[in-house]
Amino acid sequence: MMFVEEVLKWNRTYHHLNKNTEDNRPENLVFAHEECNRLCEKNYDWQLLSKQKLVDNEKYHQYAEEVTAHNDEDKETNVEIDTNELYLKFVKEILTDKLIGVGGKPAVEDSLNFRDTANDVAYKVKEVVGHGSSITASRALDLECASLADFEKYKEQGGKWRIKKRKK
Repeated sequence: MMFVEEVLKWNRTYHHLNKNTEDNRPENLVFAHEECNRLCEKNYDWQLLSKQKLVDNEKYHQYAEEVTAHNDEDKETNVEIDTNELYLKFVKEILTDKLIGVGGKPAVEDSLNFRDTANDVAYKVKEVVGHGSSITASRALDLECASLADFEKYKEQGGKWRIKKRKK
C-alpha cells in the first residue's frame, strides 16, 4: 500500500527493526506506515520479519563495507556493480577450491556441472544480499571460462555443460 501523507495512520515513518529507537543505523531503519509501525509492537509475526530483515540488512551492509574498502574514497559505489563483483568472487572461489585446490589441498573434482555450480554461486550471493540469480551466476561462470581464463566450459556426451581446469 502506498503512503498517504494526508492520512495520519498511512503516513510514512521510520520503523526500527530491533525496536530500539536509539539505534539509527541505516540497516536498522525501514519506512513503514504509522499504523503498521504501531501494530508491529503486538504482532509476533511482524516482529520476526523485522528481525530477519535486520539480519539481512546487516549482512548486506557488511558486504558493502568490504567492497567499499577497496574502492577509491572519492568514488560512489554502485549496488549492481558491487553485486556483480560478489558473483565473480564466489565463482572464482568455487572454481579454484574445487578444480585447482587451495592451501596445498588437491583439487576436489576434475570437472563441475555448469548448472549446479551456477546455482551454488547464486545461493551464496543470496546468503549475503538476500537474492541471487543463477542466470547472473552463469554469466560470471562464462567469464571465468573465457579463452584467456584458467577454466573452460565444454559439453559432455550427454549434452550437459561442464567446467574443467584449462590445460595450458
